[in-house]
Amino acid sequence: MGLDRPCEARMIQKIDIDNDRKLLRPPIVKEIGSTPGEKYLAKLSDYTFLNLWSYPNPYRDQRSKGATEGDGKEICDLLVVCGEHIIIFSEKTNSWPQGDINLSWSRWVKRAIKEAIRQINGAERWIADHPNRIFLDRKCEIPFPIDLPPIENQKIHRVIVAGGAAEECRRFFPNHSGSLALNPKITGDQHFPDDISDAEPFVVGDLDPEGNLIHIFDEISLEIVMGELDTIRDFTDYLMAKERIFRSGNMERVLGEENLLSHYVTNTNPEGNHDFIVDKITGKLDLSKAKYSDLIKNPQYQAKKSADQISYVWDHLILEFTKHMLGGTSMAPPGMDFELRENEIAVRWMALESRFKRRTNGEAIWGALQNGLKEDRFFRLMMSPSGTKESETAFFILTVKYLEWMIDKGGYEKYRMFRSSLMLTYAQATLVKFPHLKRIIGIAMEPPEHENSSEDLIYVEQSAWSDDFLMNLKRDCIHLNVFQKEMAMMEIDDREYPEVKEVLVRKRKMQSMNRADRRRHAAKMRKGRK
Repeated sequence: MGLDRPCEARMIQKIDIDNDRKLLRPPIVKEIGSTPGEKYLAKLSDYTFLNLWSYPNPYRDQRSKGATEGDGKEICDLLVVCGEHIIIFSEKTNSWPQGDINLSWSRWVKRAIKEAIRQINGAERWIADHPNRIFLDRKCEIPFPIDLPPIENQKIHRVIVAGGAAEECRRFFPNHSGSLALNPKITGDQHFPDDISDAEPFVVGDLDPEGNLIHIFDEISLEIVMGELDTIRDFTDYLMAKERIFRSGNMERVLGEENLLSHYVTNTNPEGNHDFIVDKITGKLDLSKAKYSDLIKNPQYQAKKSADQISYVWDHLILEFTKHMLGGTSMAPPGMDFELRENEIAVRWMALESRFKRRTNGEAIWGALQNGLKEDRFFRLMMSPSGTKESETAFFILTVKYLEWMIDKGGYEKYRMFRSSLMLTYAQATLVKFPHLKRIIGIAMEPPEHENSSEDLIYVEQSAWSDDFLMNLKRDCIHLNVFQKEMAMMEIDDREYPEVKEVLVRKRKMQSMNRADRRRHAAKMRKGRK
């Protein structure tokens, strides 16, 4: 019943019963970086972009000229692919040359940045010309596991991480963090003047005015930016907004990427998205009050960080699926084959949620799990209002208890089949009920108190449903008691920066669970996050 209804449905089942994890296919083994800088970048990207979409040191199967054997060539130091976004990282750490400041800067910037530009440009060309010839290993035997978007849909982001100058930068700019200054008026080869007296130490601008903006981070700004914008959505939104303001002619020099970031995270455009807002009178971007060191001391900023803690429940859910997808232990339902390139799409939409959206999603998940402790079945839908930016995609969580009477009705395997059928019915009924949706992603599991532990993930797209399909769906909804009562709507707090006292109330509410409940929840939801 249910699973044989025609639809665009992709289902993943992750099994973890009594810690019995069966290897169903070879695991995907990634590089970890060959230098300390590359290893740190890989670790930071796994934390920010999550493990399924970031791949250190990918290779191309293009060997040295004339050679018929040998290893492939490294494309870049880190490649991130998620949906339409492709982020190319080149990491170059060089020790600071001693001597005259202008001469030392000229030498350092050529070693740390000029070589990185060549690598990034080569990677961008290879991705455009040979998207199917990218591999995870030096021998070019393990193909890149994620499909790249069609070239017409690609949003390429080019990032150089240039390390080694922070200490000298702090000496040059007293009372500063040590991150490089930004000046959009410095372009192209002006970064590498023949006359070193024309050099502007510790200042970078637009390296390639004819191509996509190359973002230059150093060891200071990289950690700050990726710490503040720790989702793919938030990070790429910032890069695109920065490119717009950088090339608008409205931005002056700013001392440190973190101060530019400070303006971005505290300002929104008329659509409610973070952006760089120019002064209405001068037409320029006013960064005089944009100081990151002041921002992080602001009580409301700290309240935001505290409120965001619940959002990491969403990250933990993603990791529960991706670690098994990469590890080769994810299952597909009977009659379906598991294919990472196909099944990745469900968790991808989860990963494309912003940190603020993950906060509301996390609160919904947390509440649903607590309600699931009390009820045999609990369903909660997470959907933005029609017409908003995120209104095309909805999520839901479904908890179903494995009850004692089910043991005599086929046991846990039969329970899993029933739960899968139930979540498919919920998914399709939601798309019919809300036709403005283009897709829905659902998660099903036992409540936290159960000894058995498994999760199902489903992805279903909107369709031109036939009359016969709708009739069968209606019958199943009645039989399974799906949407037979009007759904209760919940108001959500749409303020990213809440009042301090409200955050304290929210924390006390979460802490009202008893210690055993919190331990069970932590064991279930926080695996894999270090």
